[in-house]
Amino acid sequence: MEAELFDAPSGRTGNAALIAAATAQMTEAIGAQDLPTLQSILTMHELLLGPSDPTIAGVFRDTPVWIGGSDSHPDGALFVPPEPGRVPALMEDLVVFMTRRDVPALVLAAVSHAQFETVHPFADGNGRTGRALMHRILRARGVSRNGTLPLAAGILEDPESYFAALDTYRAGDINAIVQLISRSALRGAELGEWLGGELTAIRHTWTDRVHARKDAADWRILDILVRQPVVDSDIICGELGLSQVNTRRALDRLEEDGILVSSQITSSRRAWRSPEVLELLDEFAERAGRRGMP
Repeated sequence: MEAELFDAPSGRTGNAALIAAATAQMTEAIGAQDLPTLQSILTMHELLLGPSDPTIAGVFRDTPVWIGGSDSHPDGALFVPPEPGRVPALMEDLVVFMTRRDVPALVLAAVSHAQFETVHPFADGNGRTGRALMHRILRARGVSRNGTLPLAAGILEDPESYFAALDTYRAGDINAIVQLISRSALRGAELGEWLGGELTAIRHTWTDRVHARKDAADWRILDILVRQPVVDSDIICGELGLSQVNTRRALDRLEEDGILVSSQITSSRRAWRSPEVLELLDEFAERAGRRGMP
C-alpha cells in the first residue's frame, strides 16, 4: 500500500492527497448513529466518491446502467437495474424499510444492502456505498458502537458467492444474502480483533521511540495515526485544534523519531505516513481477500 501511495511514477502521486482524506471521509460517511435517510445516503455517496469523481457524486443516476455484457448496450448483461426514473421512489421505499424494528439487525442490513445493489441508484460507487450502508445500519441498531465491523472482509473473500447471493435475492429468496452477510460479520469480527491487537502493539512500540515532552501534541497524533495512517497538517489541525506551525513541528519530530515518513504532494503541501500501519493494512487486505473488488 505504501508503494502504491508514494512510490508510484509521477502523475499518480497526486492520489496521496485523496488517500490522506479517504479515511476521514469513510468515517464521516458511516459514523452517524441514526438510520440512513434519503439525503444521508446521497451525502454518503458524495463523501465516498466526491474526491475521485465529483461530477456524479451525491446525485442519483439519470442514465441506464447494466452489469456485465457490452459497454455500449445492455444486450447480454448479467443484470439490468431499474430505469433511472424509478430510482428516487425505490430509494424512498428502501429508506422506509430500513426503519423497521421487527427485523433483526443483520437481516435488515443484508436485505437493505441487496436491495440497494439491485436498485443501483448511482452511476458509479454503488459497491462502496452499499457496504457503507450496512455499517450505518448496524451502528444505528447498536450492533457496532465504537468501531467499524469489517464486513467487506467476508464479502470480498468470496465475490462469486456474493454475486450469486444477489442473484438469488433478485429471484425472491433472501436466505443466501442473509447467510453470507452473517458469515461476513463473523469473519469481520475475527479480522477486526486481530487488527486491533496488532495496532495496539504498534502503538506501544511508538511510546518507547517518542522523545517529546509528555504534554506535547506528538502523543495525541500517535492516537490518530493508528486509525488514519496518512495525514497532512490540515487533518491534524482539525482534529486537535492546533496551529499549522505547532502541527508541522510535531509531525517533523515524529519523523525524526522514525515513526513517520513525509512526501511532498505539491509545492506547498506535504503528507506524512506511518509505514508500519500501512504495512499492517496490506496484511489485513491480504487476509481479507480484498483485491480485485470495487
